Formats: sequence, C-alpha cells, structure tokens
Amino acid sequence: MDAMDIKQALGQTSTTFAGVKYTSEVKLAAKNKHIKAHKEVEANVTLFNKLNDYGVYARALLKRSDSELEPTEFKTNETYFKHTDCFSIVEHKTNGRQYLYCIMNNIKSSTYYIDGELATKEQVMELVTPSVRKQMEQGSTTYNKTNDVTHNLVLRTIALENIKELNVNKHKLK
Repeated sequence: MDAMDIKQALGQTSTTFAGVKYTSEVKLAAKNKHIKAHKEVEANVTLFNKLNDYGVYARALLKRSDSELEPTEFKTNETYFKHTDCFSIVEHKTNGRQYLYCIMNNIKSSTYYIDGELATKEQVMELVTPSVRKQMEQGSTTYNKTNDVTHNLVLRTIALENIKELNVNKHKLK
C-alpha cells in the first residue's frame, strides 16, 4: 500500500469513512516465541486528510467516554509517530516506517491464525502475555489514567505494508 495512493483517494475530504482489510502480528509470550500468530481484520474506519488539528483524537475519545472534560483540557502523551501532510498517514519518528492512522468504527471480522492454521481467539489468548490477554478479554473499553477517563475509542496505526485492501471515496486500493 502506498501513502500517495491513499492521499489521492482521500482527495479534498477532511474526514471520511473507509473499509480496510489488514493483517497484524499477535505478540506472544516469550515462552511461545517459536510460534507465529497473526490476525486478519476487516473493519470500517474513519480517516482524515485535510486536517492540521491534533485535537481530533481528544474530541473523538471524549465523545465515546464518560467524561465531561472539554477537548482543550485533554492531555495527550508523546507518541512514536508524527503526522504527515495527510493526517491519516503517520510516520515513525526514528525509522520512517509509514502507518495508516484511523479510528475503528466497526470491526466486521477478525480471523486468527497460529503457524498459518486457522485458530480461535481463545486459542491465541492462551499464547499471549497476561497484559495482551487482558486487552483481548476487555474488548474496546479502556481507562485513560492521565485524564481519568473510561472510553471505547479504538485508534489504530496500521503499518501500510500490512494493509491488504482499502476502500475509500469509491477507490479500491490494494
């Protein structure tokens, strides 16, 4: 997947919905490092192009929370990435690797694999660290300690090379 193709497909829109299919490695516990696990995800996401407002995350999170904070009061932590001139394309600060920055609206499906063989989520959960397991069990509810906010916003940065298909603004990118 190429960043320029994504930027062109987004066109002049500031915010839009898109469909994405991607593959993601599942981090396993050290004792299971000899095993490889991954998941294939199909989801509806929100993408951003012509934005230079870094408060988009705070506003989206606060809409999906129990908080009465104003977006201007929300404190964000330092990230490993920086936004490019297309807000939904971010770049790793040290190695330049590019990612799709998106808000997950609806995960249509997640299919898990262990060593290339179809597996259940429960089978994969047996192989991960306790913290990853808790995250998998917890679902999409998260507690943000810095702001004392519980929310259900799922923000992802998906490595561009892991994206198998992106449908945005009547463009189907592969």
